[in-house]
Amino acid sequence: MLSVASGHDVGYLLGPVAGGRESYYTGAVAAGEPPGVWHGAGAELLGLRGAVDAEQMQAVYSHLLDPRDPASASPATWGEADRLGKAHKNYRSAKQVYEAALAREPDAGPERRAELRAEADRSARSAVSFLDVTFSAPKSISVLGVAFERMAADARAAGDEEAAAAWDAHVRAVEEAVLAGARAAVDYLQDRAGYARVGHHGGGAGQWIDAHTFVVAQFLQHDSRDGDPQLHVHQAILNRVLCADGQWRALDGQALYQWKAAAGAIAERVTEAMLAASLGVRVETRPDGKAREVVGVGQELRELFSSRRRATTTKAGELLVAFAERVGRDPSALERWRICQQATLATRKAKSHNGETRAQQMDRWARECKQAVIGGLTQLARQVVARAQQPGPPAQWSEGDVIERALATLEESRGKWTYSDALRAVSDALPGHIGITAADVVPLAEGLTDRLVARCSG
Repeated sequence: MLSVASGHDVGYLLGPVAGGRESYYTGAVAAGEPPGVWHGAGAELLGLRGAVDAEQMQAVYSHLLDPRDPASASPATWGEADRLGKAHKNYRSAKQVYEAALAREPDAGPERRAELRAEADRSARSAVSFLDVTFSAPKSISVLGVAFERMAADARAAGDEEAAAAWDAHVRAVEEAVLAGARAAVDYLQDRAGYARVGHHGGGAGQWIDAHTFVVAQFLQHDSRDGDPQLHVHQAILNRVLCADGQWRALDGQALYQWKAAAGAIAERVTEAMLAASLGVRVETRPDGKAREVVGVGQELRELFSSRRRATTTKAGELLVAFAERVGRDPSALERWRICQQATLATRKAKSHNGETRAQQMDRWARECKQAVIGGLTQLARQVVARAQQPGPPAQWSEGDVIERALATLEESRGKWTYSDALRAVSDALPGHIGITAADVVPLAEGLTDRLVARCSG
């Protein structure tokens, strides 16, 4: 899945690098997320390569300083550094808006002051410093990465460094496949959606200019906000891009949204091709037809590591507090899900466990969840490695059949569709394992889409 969102503060991307990761699933020592890496033609032009330095990113994204200017290297000289085009608009903060409103109504009572504060929070604006294009891998790929990470941690704990290194290599292969997919998506957007606006666009006037030099800071993260395994890559595209006339301007964000569907399809196919090449992993379309998943990672296992239900009832809250007091830590995502299940059964006659006490119940829940995690991950890792020895032939498919089914999808889902929508439909109509390399993905997808469009316009 690919999403596009406006970004205002780079802190939420830099924070996880210095912070810690929940290590319940993997058994590994908690560590921060890996540093970001620079990507894109614009980054190359500006000499931004390798790992992202937090202070340098602040200089470029928050202050639009040119990193080629030595004065941008230190906050003490930022005021002397050249900029990449015009500075960000300086909007008033929510606090400033509230203080101005309060100055107009100095006699406002507590209730009115609360209203003014809420209005200020709603009306305050921030400059868009970047567009965050986030690629999230299918759940089965995230679970596969966790399975390999768990095996590496267990091997290391047992003193088998050779086996740990082998499993670590599998972890890196999964991560690199997801990163490659994310890069393919942003490269596709850079090529197809790289435009800036020039002139006044009110009343139908104004023009667009080519701007295909994105500056991208790419951050790989492993977990969802709830702590579930979820490999995803934030790609912060700087909201300044070098245009064909040599000027740095704000990026036309609407073009990114228009091409998002196609870019997401490219990201998925590249990731799958990389996994097939490096690990012999095979993907197939799910029975519901909504996504493709790694063969061997069934629905039950995917749901085990996707604790969607959260505690909202008083009973669940009481159980969560009791669990934390008993175990000495907050429950993991999986344990929270299990506790929520128990809370829904609190008013029913639940299965007897020999009159166990609440403390004994908490211990059992923790033990059962740990056994489910370790057992599920260990079995999965070994099955996937064994299956890679016999990956099987690529799926057979017909160009005409793919185009027919893609057209049917477009006609059913929308009255009007774009080239981007058509490419997404074509990718979804193709089988899972088609035996192509990452370099073949775009030519194949666009070739089929061109023929679909030609058929409709012929």
